[in-house]
Amino acid sequence: MTTMGLSGTIDSSTYQGLKDVLQRYPVVTTVTYEPDGIRKRSIRARIDPARISPPTGPATPTLDVEWRFESETAYYRIHYADPNRGFDSRLPSLVSEE
Repeated sequence: MTTMGLSGTIDSSTYQGLKDVLQRYPVVTTVTYEPDGIRKRSIRARIDPARISPPTGPATPTLDVEWRFESETAYYRIHYADPNRGFDSRLPSLVSEE
């Protein structure tokens, strides 16, 4: 996974909550911290292609989320990729006012 590179600080509790939510979603097979469980810079969910309607193919689509905080503002990026369809969407950095 390529680091998306948002500035700001990481609040690992945000990733813990997001991981919990994603693990409950029926199409998600695994959710991991990237690059690892100690250095949580982002989170990655792997999607079961057979559970997508219609099924997309044998390769695993992914959903990556990076989340940072600066003062009272949250910044996040979302990246969804499905190699079966050649779909690779990187949404621009979004800002969420608290």
